[in-house]
Amino acid sequence: MFNNIHGTINRNTTGGWGGYNNEFLKFLYNQVLNYKPKTIIEFGTGWGYTTIALAQGLRDVDGGGIVKTYDYYSQDDYAPISGMVPWKHTIQAVENNLEMFGVDKFVEINNIDIFDWFKNPIDFDLAFIDIHNEGDKLNKIFNDPGIKNSVENGAQVFFCGGSVLRDEINVSRNETPITSVDCDIEC
Repeated sequence: MFNNIHGTINRNTTGGWGGYNNEFLKFLYNQVLNYKPKTIIEFGTGWGYTTIALAQGLRDVDGGGIVKTYDYYSQDDYAPISGMVPWKHTIQAVENNLEMFGVDKFVEINNIDIFDWFKNPIDFDLAFIDIHNEGDKLNKIFNDPGIKNSVENGAQVFFCGGSVLRDEINVSRNETPITSVDCDIEC
């Protein structure tokens, strides 16, 4: 059963971004129930909100599978968007959140630059991508042979963005809009 996540993870800070809403997290959870993946890759762990939802799905499908999540964790304060209150974005904080929701045994945390994954890609059944998405990053990801191979073998890929409203955010940051993604797989 999906356990609500939003608003419960304590970052020991005031202000800042609250993460994803439960409707979206439940969507990810339901995709795991629907597709029954054994290996999920996630690019952009953040605080583990989406990681927890994906892992809850694995737990509830049959108690098997793994979420291999990839992010780069700095030892410094982390503030993803200019002007936000910094907070510690560490592996320990994510591990604590996974343990709080009882899904730590379904998750492998990888502290690497996400694009290093492409040097030694693994096959996967489902992927979730949220790395402050913008068109250039997603083009690189979707057109990578490692991603294409898994997709051609039936893997599902979900990512944040792709709406006109989200494109406005990319444009305001001088980034390539997500709707301009040009990939050879069905996006």
